[in-house]
Amino acid sequence: MIVSSPKRIEYLDAMRGFCMILVVYAHLGSQTSISDLFGNNIFMTFRMPLFFFLSGFLCFSRFTPPYMLNKLKKRFIGQLLPTVIVGGIFIALMAEGNFGVALFHKSKAGYWFTFVAFEIYFIYAFLTLLIDKISNSLLFKTIIYMTLAILSLPLSYWIGKSGFNNSDISGLFSIVSVVSYTPFFLFGVIAKIYNTQFINLVENKWIISIIIVLFTTLHIVSNIYNIKIKLIFYGIIGVTLIFLVFHNFKDYFSCNTTIGKALSYIGKRTLPIYLIHYFLLSGIAPALTIPFIQNHTGWIIGFISYFILSLLIVCICLIIEAVFRKAEPLYRICFGYPN
Repeated sequence: MIVSSPKRIEYLDAMRGFCMILVVYAHLGSQTSISDLFGNNIFMTFRMPLFFFLSGFLCFSRFTPPYMLNKLKKRFIGQLLPTVIVGGIFIALMAEGNFGVALFHKSKAGYWFTFVAFEIYFIYAFLTLLIDKISNSLLFKTIIYMTLAILSLPLSYWIGKSGFNNSDISGLFSIVSVVSYTPFFLFGVIAKIYNTQFINLVENKWIISIIIVLFTTLHIVSNIYNIKIKLIFYGIIGVTLIFLVFHNFKDYFSCNTTIGKALSYIGKRTLPIYLIHYFLLSGIAPALTIPFIQNHTGWIIGFISYFILSLLIVCICLIIEAVFRKAEPLYRICFGYPN
């Protein structure tokens, strides 16, 4: 019997595409002379949290051991293994570093995301199997997930204050990132469990107003008083804000519009873009940006220039991805399963 795959939600793909552009934008700034890119301090509050939220939102399911093992196998072969292969090539050719040293560093030469995403999914899958043995109640699951998200706050604080943060085991498993981003993954899972209620919330005009005011206030307060607001609070508000924008304007982000089609196309290819763009940043970005940007300190010129360069890098990544797609065995090795 042929089981049809669930229809993709176009505005979610567009959301992923939007965030992927922002990731390239941030990394472009870190590779060149301008570290304080306009808007980056705002984008960083939801950029990576939104990726983990969407991962949780899209993967919620009632697990069985065979299903879980199959999903873990697919994620290992389709995401983690390509990251190790492409990341290893990048380290050897571009970073001039030692693969073993990079593997035990929390950033993994920039390729930390897929490692952390795999670990979080692994934890979530086994935790869900254990919960199912106790109770099938969705409310019980929600309470456990929320408890874990709340416990991540003191755990994150302890890791930051203790020497464990600098240990090899912490670096190998990027534990700080796992603890920091697990709440957003679980937030996505809970939003999916109560999908109808969550959608009703993000469509409510009062909730929309409150989220906008909260996000703006948090940003102003953190900048004026130089207060470091915990990522989990700022991030959840930011994630909700971006989600409600894309959801409430989903017709504009569908594949029936030019911008929706472009963002969705990017959103379906985030892994290849993520794996390829570091090569371009190391090899091309400094040569393209330094001669021009150095002479323009205005934020408008800087923002426009870097955003255009980010789009250019994304386009080059897509061209490279399309070439690899013609050689499917090689594509599977480097980028996993093609969409």
